[in-house]
Amino acid sequence: MRDLNGVVLLSQPSISRLVDRMVARGLLERLPDASDRRGTVVHLTDAGYRAFLEVAGEHRRSIERTLGTALPDADLDELRRLTDALRAAVGETGVEQQD
Repeated sequence: MRDLNGVVLLSQPSISRLVDRMVARGLLERLPDASDRRGTVVHLTDAGYRAFLEVAGEHRRSIERTLGTALPDADLDELRRLTDALRAAVGETGVEQQD
C-alpha cells in the first residue's frame, strides 16, 4: 500500500477506500507483507486483471479514435516513439509494471 502513495495522485485515505472497494468487487486482494508484518500487499486477482485488460483496450481504442484522425501518420509514429521512450524511462524508476 505504501508504494501506491508514490505513484497515485490520491491521498492515503482515498487510496485505502479505493482498494477497499476493489477488494469488495473481487478485483484486488490484500495479503500480509512477508517482509513487514505491519504492511499489506495488494494483489491483482485474475478478475482484476481481466477488468484491467478490458479497460485498457477501451482506453486504447478511445485514444486511437481521437488521435488517429488528428495527426498524420508520421506524427503518430513520432508520438509513439516518444511515449515508448517515456514509458521506458518511467519503468526505470522502480515502479513495477505488469505485462
